[in-house]
Amino acid sequence: MTGSDLSAESWSMTEQVRTIARDRIRGHAGGTDATTLRGVRIWIRDFLDL
Repeated sequence: MTGSDLSAESWSMTEQVRTIARDRIRGHAGGTDATTLRGVRIWIRDFLDL
């Protein structure tokens, strides 16, 4: 992902949408900028045909 604050290179796997229980989330892993987030949301909407 471009525009992220993670310490290693990363990417979003928008074709592998998963769900997890909220109680499994243990903290903040990192973030991204608005442009990258917008792109991820577009890919997910297209994948889910919304």
